[in-house]
Amino acid sequence: MKILIVFAHPEPASFTGRLKDYAIQVLQDAGHDIQLTDLYNLDIQGAGNRNEFLKLQNPRFFDYQAEQTHATSSGGFSPEIKKEQEKVMHAEFILFIYPLWWDSPPAILKAWIERVLAMGFAYGNQWKFSNDPLKEKKAMSIISTAGLAEIYRPNALRGDLGQLLYWFHHGTLFALGIQVLPPFVAWGAKDADDFLQGKYLEELAGRLRVLSAIEPIPFHPLGDYGEDFQLIYKELDRKSLQPPLVACHGCGSLIPWDSDYCTECLEIERKSGT
Repeated sequence: MKILIVFAHPEPASFTGRLKDYAIQVLQDAGHDIQLTDLYNLDIQGAGNRNEFLKLQNPRFFDYQAEQTHATSSGGFSPEIKKEQEKVMHAEFILFIYPLWWDSPPAILKAWIERVLAMGFAYGNQWKFSNDPLKEKKAMSIISTAGLAEIYRPNALRGDLGQLLYWFHHGTLFALGIQVLPPFVAWGAKDADDFLQGKYLEELAGRLRVLSAIEPIPFHPLGDYGEDFQLIYKELDRKSLQPPLVACHGCGSLIPWDSDYCTECLEIERKSGT
């Protein structure tokens, strides 16, 4: 599989950097074709601006989306933007690896999204969700957090992680037609000891080895919404109500996305006292 890794952390020696390095190793050992974008080594940092374009369609008034659409049709993006767009089109799967800062991916990742997944290239007024040019692709987040899992649950201090990332997973990726897999999260990784960090790496390897078998998050398709863009409440088939599957942290077998271990591995964990 052709996989693009988009890495968003300023320190390569961080645990987030270790997650990236280990992911590359595991995926390459499995025979995947890997490309890497290290956002902090990329010359397209910061907010969108006129320098992204070789020539402006309207130099007197800067309409960012109009310029993106024009650049798509005329080949007018800067070489840096064009190279990233070529990586995206080459990829079948995109892995985003980042820390959770202020309950969100780092701003540098948002800047990459706005500049690379440009209007005319990744979306347009005539494309809506599953009709976008990127509709055949899949994506997944690999996240490191400072906080423990307990504070990222519904009604907990920080709130449900799925809701915190809804703008990214649904409002951005799924809106572009991309199928989004449940994220892999290394909870409390910032202060984790070597044993726990090693365990996270093993769990990540188990997840990556079954990427093609993991079910995407079951977001509602566009057809479930009316002309007012509100959900139409109707009887859904039973299959659509089933949760997506992820890899068991112990043996790698597929289990519901909101579980960490299958029944057998959970019993082993309990007996071992870990």
